[in-house]
Amino acid sequence: VNEQTKQVNIEVPAGTDVKALVPTIIVSDKATVTPASGTQVDFTNPVVYTVKAEDGSTAAYVVTVTVKGEVNPGGNTTVTDPQELNGTIDKHTTLKDLGLPIDYIIDGTLWISGNATLTIEKGVTIAFASSSSAIDVAGDCGLVMKGTKDMPIQFTGVPTNPGSGAWDRIALHSSRKENVWEYVEFINGGSNEEMVAILEEAKVTIKNCTFKGSDSDAIWVNGAATVLAAENNIFEDNAGYPIVVNDFRTLDTFSDNSFKNNDNEMIRINAYWFEKGNKYTFKNPGIPYFLHNGARAIDNGTTCTIEEGVTFIVKEAESVNFEYETKLIVKGTEKAPVTFKGLADDMYWNGLFLYCSRSESINIENLIVSEGGYEDNSQAIYIDNDAKGTMKNVKVSNSNAYGIKLGNRGNEEPHIST
Repeated sequence: VNEQTKQVNIEVPAGTDVKALVPTIIVSDKATVTPASGTQVDFTNPVVYTVKAEDGSTAAYVVTVTVKGEVNPGGNTTVTDPQELNGTIDKHTTLKDLGLPIDYIIDGTLWISGNATLTIEKGVTIAFASSSSAIDVAGDCGLVMKGTKDMPIQFTGVPTNPGSGAWDRIALHSSRKENVWEYVEFINGGSNEEMVAILEEAKVTIKNCTFKGSDSDAIWVNGAATVLAAENNIFEDNAGYPIVVNDFRTLDTFSDNSFKNNDNEMIRINAYWFEKGNKYTFKNPGIPYFLHNGARAIDNGTTCTIEEGVTFIVKEAESVNFEYETKLIVKGTEKAPVTFKGLADDMYWNGLFLYCSRSESINIENLIVSEGGYEDNSQAIYIDNDAKGTMKNVKVSNSNAYGIKLGNRGNEEPHIST
């Protein structure tokens, strides 16, 4: 009996029929247990026994019965107890499926150091012993996790702590391209901050993974990190944001992900500056982007393209600026316009500022701007004297001040056709 994890592992002789066992369970005089002692139980799968003490408190134990000599799904002779992992792994290590409800338990922080690669095979379940338990992968190391649809890899809490925030996080510092995560389920972490952190100059590919039940944000990507691909992932029931990024370019590789029942159903962008001369394309992820610090595209040929159906929510009092040598292309349609708006009807942001002075540097179709004009005597959209381009089917609503204001330096007017 493992009192820490509340796991009970029992091995019975070869040939025993585990479908009709009648266990005898001894508890203290005034305690009760369910199922009751002497009750016939099918142990083909793990069974939860709940012990109720005299004071009304309860404890749930997961009882697993294995037959001596049988082979588990990982192909090894039966193992009855999960292996405990703690301290440091500093050499190449592979975690195999032991065929248990929980194969490995991490107590504290498991450090992957040196130049070690930790490989986790399909079907492995890893439980974290407490809300302070975590995995930290150093910069010269690797973390390879390749599950399958039928045999995913899972990170979760112990059975006695089944709720969100049961463990801390997985932090990846590694810049190795071999960091590939496929069919991995990250469940009920995020006790402190995000459940998964891609840090420093880390590189990773994330496909067909599930991020569920974080007590904070699901995944956070540092500005210098690179997500090589993030496709067909599920973000569900997380208490914070499903995705937080510190660089606009990070979003280029996110596609076909799904989002459901997250408390902040937006992709939070902490960046402010678009880098000079770069090209950025915003695709519709199915939920809004949240510009926590607004946004600013400065000179030297930066181009920003926004595809149909994209919605930006801008934090109160923040601005979105496209300056003189930049280019803005908005590809909204009548059925799927591009939208910039505030967090709520009465939470105003500072507005969209267009200074774009390159020839035809503004090309906007089917744009909705609402809740702009945060400051008195300001506007939802400002168009500078030097701005050049085309604006068609633009709708401004619920501005705190003016709708559209044109530049008034001298007698020159903006070169905008509508």
